[in-house]
Amino acid sequence: MWFKRLAKKGSAIKGNRGRNYRHIRKTTISGRFIRIFIVIFLIPLLAGGVVSYVIQSEASRKNAITVNHDINTRTNMNLEMMLQGIERVANDIAFNENIQSTLIDYEKSGKAPLSGKMVELKSILLDAQIKTDYLVSNIVLFSYKGFYFTDINFYKDWFNVKDYHFGELLSKSHGENIWIQSHIDKNDTKTGAAHVITLVKKIRVSKGDDMGVTIGYLLINVKESELYKLLHNFDNQSEELMLVGPDSKIISNKDKSMIGKSFDLSQISGKSAGNYFTKYNGVDCLIVYSWMKKTGWYLVGIHDTEIILRDSTQYLYIAIIVTSILFLIFVFIITLISRRISRPIIGLYKQMKKVENGDFDVTFDKHSDTMEVDELIRGFNVMVYKLNNLINEVYEAEIKKKQLEIEVKQADLEALQQQINPHFLYNTLDCINWMASLEGNENVSNMILALGNYFRSSVHRGKNFVTVEEEVKNIKDYLYIQSIRYRFKFNADIKVQPEALRCRTMKLLLQPLVENSIIHGIEPKAGTATITIDISISEDRLIIIVSDNGVGMPPEVLNKILYALPEKGGSIGLRNVLERLKLYYGEDTYKIESVKGEGTAVTINIPCFESTDKI
Repeated sequence: MWFKRLAKKGSAIKGNRGRNYRHIRKTTISGRFIRIFIVIFLIPLLAGGVVSYVIQSEASRKNAITVNHDINTRTNMNLEMMLQGIERVANDIAFNENIQSTLIDYEKSGKAPLSGKMVELKSILLDAQIKTDYLVSNIVLFSYKGFYFTDINFYKDWFNVKDYHFGELLSKSHGENIWIQSHIDKNDTKTGAAHVITLVKKIRVSKGDDMGVTIGYLLINVKESELYKLLHNFDNQSEELMLVGPDSKIISNKDKSMIGKSFDLSQISGKSAGNYFTKYNGVDCLIVYSWMKKTGWYLVGIHDTEIILRDSTQYLYIAIIVTSILFLIFVFIITLISRRISRPIIGLYKQMKKVENGDFDVTFDKHSDTMEVDELIRGFNVMVYKLNNLINEVYEAEIKKKQLEIEVKQADLEALQQQINPHFLYNTLDCINWMASLEGNENVSNMILALGNYFRSSVHRGKNFVTVEEEVKNIKDYLYIQSIRYRFKFNADIKVQPEALRCRTMKLLLQPLVENSIIHGIEPKAGTATITIDISISEDRLIIIVSDNGVGMPPEVLNKILYALPEKGGSIGLRNVLERLKLYYGEDTYKIESVKGEGTAVTINIPCFESTDKI
């Protein structure tokens, strides 16, 4: 059933979503509201609780340590997440199928990719840069041999990545992400003489027989100045904030002249986080630090002790009271609001679970005081209604399609049953033609040739559509045969617009119409009559008019002809032609007009296609 397929597809999408976001901790809307406001007010409340003991300086010192340590830890976490984000971007680039296939082709052929392919690669790198909020200043791809391949910001294209001071480390790596401490990349014209922090990694074949084979290198430069801005945004409490490498070299600092200089790690090494009081540049300071597990770097915050202890105890105590009261009030209010908002959403979620399980006969009639939630409920009901209708329409369309296929097969079978063995017929007609030619009877010979051409076109198997040009040639042969049979009984006038000759139409479309004119219109009439065939194109549609000035027929006779069953061995018949028109082109493709004593006209209006693929 169609709804089961849709439900199954929905479950698959849900599974993919779960895999993509499994690292995100999920919670309810109500819980999220409460948690956000608790976070907003909890930090001031905790700070106020500690500062309430400011009578004792040690309490204030401990409060300062706690607050700044928390900030340092969060800054560390944010920095770790940011670096992880850049690593995810690097992995996306390294495992991108287009990049891998291009590097593989380049290594095999030694020829640079086409310009269109290079534009596509640059687009991938630019998209990667956007994902990092432009924190990344340049992304460079190198070939297997280490030579420049492509980038996003004017990298020197003659440089080999293996010539860097970290080239040996990169060559010995196994595809992992390698972070290089602050250095000046003179090959990166985007950064110039500015310090950069670099991520490098090998690009290796990700699948197939060559999986694991190195095919290139990736270099991502991050400006140290941009990195420091982010650090300062995360931690604006420290008078001085810096990143220090495990070799005691300063990686990032507000004072750029300090980058590359040493910082004393004697009280830090081997510890993951902590703090201590010491003199720094002749001033009593609190040093707060934390270790970054991913890179082995240290995030160090330096705080002036005099500044962090000078806050007024009285004003802070009042602030604590006021903050606590406001906190309780806001928690109470937000709890009420969140529950009021989340209640209809939870009900809507339960209904959506029913839809996910394949039940589309559901509605949600509850309303919310929130306009957005009300619109969400209304949109859900409309979606389910349209989805239900779509399923029914698809189901009905499938049934109609099956019925149409059966009818087409029946029509083809009926037409096939009218055919005769073509090889026996052609051989017999050929013998008669030679006998007539030997006896000098040219009229009989011409008639036999016309008859052979007509049957060759009529009984050709496996070809349901022909060009108008072929159909006109066929009807000319048929008219010639009939003109011999009905000598001096009728004349034929065929007018074909040249542009219409290329159009394709059903085989044996004209013959039953002309045969109907001869049998029912011209044969009963005394004297000579005229059959007119007019074929033209109007607004990309093929217009065919077959008319005669025969005896015409009343409606009851016309209906008898249309709905009479064809006799075995007879022509396919007018009714069969009209049925095939309906099957291939739909309704309203023909019109029959007949006036007793004046004649009959059949008009066919179908699309003009030069190929049967669109029919």
